[in-house]
Amino acid sequence: MPIFELVVVFGSLMVGGILKGATGAGAPILAIPALAAFHDVRFAIVIMTVPNLITNLMQVWQHRRHHLRPDFLVPFLIAASAGVTFGTWVLASLDSRTLSLFVAVAVLLYL
Repeated sequence: MPIFELVVVFGSLMVGGILKGATGAGAPILAIPALAAFHDVRFAIVIMTVPNLITNLMQVWQHRRHHLRPDFLVPFLIAASAGVTFGTWVLASLDSRTLSLFVAVAVLLYL
């Protein structure tokens, strides 16, 4: 793996981690495009799944005393399940070029 690729990927992970700690979001929105610049979008998303899951679980644990009301939590979990299902289908069925375009549009919309 070339040094430049490592610097870009780890730099985006570092800045994304700072954003994640400050705002609760940020690591995937920076790291996935950085990884996708050197690899396939599918690879980038799969690689970022584990660190994103770990940081989310850490936030859940740190804020475990602040329970959400069931009337908010249940619809949120249903919507999240639908989003994961749809996202997985999109990831599996679209070609790399289209996925790259989706990533670019998502980053622009996020900004």
